[in-house]
Amino acid sequence: MGDETLSGSGLSESKLIQYMNKVKTTGVPTTTSQTYDELLAHPRVVAACNVVVMNVYPIWDRNGTLKPRMNAGLCVR
Repeated sequence: MGDETLSGSGLSESKLIQYMNKVKTTGVPTTTSQTYDELLAHPRVVAACNVVVMNVYPIWDRNGTLKPRMNAGLCVR
């Protein structure tokens, strides 16, 4: 459901989860594709996913925050 909808599109966490749950009622496994930092900031979205998909752009991670978080397993469900 959506691609990076939590970062600037105006779609709230609760509305995204509502849409995901509606699709789940049809029996279709559901996910959303967000940046890793948005997923970390929205654990309820991660919990609502059947599969976790994230957009990772290492070139934008110049401060090195991505590698330690991924190594800690915070981006993997």
